[in-house]
Amino acid sequence: MRRLRLSAVETSYRIRAYVPTGAPTLRVEGGAGYNDHVLAAGWQTIESRLPKSKMADDARGPFLRLKQLDATALYVAWVKVDQNPPVYAGVYTPILTDIENIANFDAYECQYLRVGNTVTVSGQADIEPDDPNTATRVRISLPVVSNLSSGADCSGTAAGTAYAAIQGIISGQIYGDAANNEATLLFYTPSTAVDLNLRFHFTYQIIAP
Repeated sequence: MRRLRLSAVETSYRIRAYVPTGAPTLRVEGGAGYNDHVLAAGWQTIESRLPKSKMADDARGPFLRLKQLDATALYVAWVKVDQNPPVYAGVYTPILTDIENIANFDAYECQYLRVGNTVTVSGQADIEPDDPNTATRVRISLPVVSNLSSGADCSGTAAGTAYAAIQGIISGQIYGDAANNEATLLFYTPSTAVDLNLRFHFTYQIIAP
């Protein structure tokens, strides 16, 4: 079947097809990978996407191609392709997990923005450390699941003050936890282990398994 010349980015598609009888398989190829769709008899609408990793170039550039894998009759009425990156905005309340030197914590509703496969999160957490002058770590769940491969796939910062006593600004760093696919917040507690109000901001990549 005919090729559609495209760009090497994530590609969403919709296909309307008619099958008189049987269950043919329609393959949607993207240069470096493909999706197979088994169709039932009658009118069918296929909706799916090819990630960027499947849209690699061939000798003439990136493409999308439809291929029928068997002899069963199949008629394609139309194909719609969208290469604009998806944009989503939303809120979620993250799950916090104690890693080191945490006595108690509270999570608040956070906001996030997704553009394509990049997600940015900002929010607030109250953290009560166990001991002063100690490295303190807590994990933060992600609003959109990602298979993080290293700490560099997620990066951000945090800052805040103590509730009970003003001891200057407390700062921390956020990095990816590849073992748990979450963000990790690391900071050092002040000279007195008091309740801390921290605001954080981090960005990460959505990586498929």
